[in-house]
Amino acid sequence: MKLTPFSDENVLGIDLGTHSIKIVETRFSGGRQEPLRAVSGEIDLSTAGGPKGKSEAYVAALKKVLAAHKIRTKTAVIGIPTTAAAVDITRSPQNTAAGEMRLETTEEETYIQPLAAGSAGAASGKKTLTVTADRGEVEDRAEIVRNAGLVPVIADVNIFAVLNAYLSSLAPDEKGLVFVINIGANATELAVMSGGLVLAVRTVFLAGNNLSVTLQRELAITPAAAEAFKKTHGLLARFKARPASASDTLKQDEQLAIKASGLLSGRVDQIIAEIKRTIAYYAEKTPGPGMRAARLVLTGGSAELPGLDKYLTAAFGVPVEIFLPRFSVAAGLSIRRFPRERAELFTHINLLPKALLRRPSYAGRIAVYFLLLSALAAAYYGYNLLNGRISAETLKRRAELSVLRADLDKTRETAEEQYAEKQPPAAPAAPRKAAPAPDTFAYLKELKVSGVFADPSGSSAILVGPGGSYIVKNGKMFYESGRSVKGVFTSITKQNVIVSAGGNRFELQIPK
Repeated sequence: MKLTPFSDENVLGIDLGTHSIKIVETRFSGGRQEPLRAVSGEIDLSTAGGPKGKSEAYVAALKKVLAAHKIRTKTAVIGIPTTAAAVDITRSPQNTAAGEMRLETTEEETYIQPLAAGSAGAASGKKTLTVTADRGEVEDRAEIVRNAGLVPVIADVNIFAVLNAYLSSLAPDEKGLVFVINIGANATELAVMSGGLVLAVRTVFLAGNNLSVTLQRELAITPAAAEAFKKTHGLLARFKARPASASDTLKQDEQLAIKASGLLSGRVDQIIAEIKRTIAYYAEKTPGPGMRAARLVLTGGSAELPGLDKYLTAAFGVPVEIFLPRFSVAAGLSIRRFPRERAELFTHINLLPKALLRRPSYAGRIAVYFLLLSALAAAYYGYNLLNGRISAETLKRRAELSVLRADLDKTRETAEEQYAEKQPPAAPAAPRKAAPAPDTFAYLKELKVSGVFADPSGSSAILVGPGGSYIVKNGKMFYESGRSVKGVFTSITKQNVIVSAGGNRFELQIPK
């Protein structure tokens, strides 16, 4: 399904995180999706003053990432923090028909999606997923993307983007209870899912930043050192077996790593307690053997904490799968064009006001194409018409000059014959000493202007005299043969044709 009229086949999933911006670009062709690239860029909000400064910092960082990786795709799907949304799964309201989606454009944006009955882990009857998000948060993030030169078309909640990304990697018939844990910078998002149906969503305000602050405070180190220590050691020290006798000989850094692991595991235990609370709560509402996870999926930036997967495996007794640690949200946002045979498995949330999801009608497309073709045809016809008029005008001027030149040639020949008949035979000249050279350009004073014409190349004039006719144009004087007269320079004014040569200047008046 096209997101916007005439959009390209690529989509950008944009995750505006606390410390970095993640982008996944996906191409859709022939009913298939193909991830092209996943890129990221750091962002520092510590010096951003107020909401406006924060928004400007996001825009600058987003533009930098797009420019650095030469991303030309404009269609964007943006993520909304789960902390800015409320999720409720209830029985369908009586006034909501099956398959109907309703958007209420008030201070908040509410999305209602009926879920199929009889799904694994769901009670009998129709279930409805209701998501309510702060409209200001949605519009602020959409404005950031617009200011960066992109076109936002969908706003989805981060946890549902993660679920969509994970579902797209499963086989269509794969079932079982799945716990998805998305550990970000400011919050940990928990989701319980079975057979593509979301059973529960919770948010715990304990995440990566809390782990770093704990290390910074308890170990008395800088924020940068705490972040580096967390990423280097994590919980690994708890899994390193050492002889009991070696405890007194441990190096200082090993002792520090053990202490850090203990501090981090205390915080992680709080997250585990919240997950178990969620499981226990929904186990009471689920008939049958209860809620036991088939797998546990760990994602988010803090999922890369060394040793965390082993720690959770020991706590829950099920395998832990690390799924796209940093790019799970962006990947889920970028695949909002689902294959039709898999579309029923996904949530189709869009909290963006005035979303552009409908495909343009064929009548509208035909009208636009017709207007474009008409404009091109009009431009082509106008160009040819203008070019034809210019060519006809030029040919007309050239014909007039040819007729005039023929008349002048005939007049010159008659004048030369009459002049030769009047001249007496020349007596032989007595030899004498060489005299000064005559004025080569004396004949110029006897010239007269026969006519002045204008054509696309400029103004030109025809001069006649006892010696023949000449053409003046472009500042020079030419013989009838087209060869220029050396040493003669000309100019044409409204009243005169000025001829300069050999230090002399002659003004030949243009007849009225």
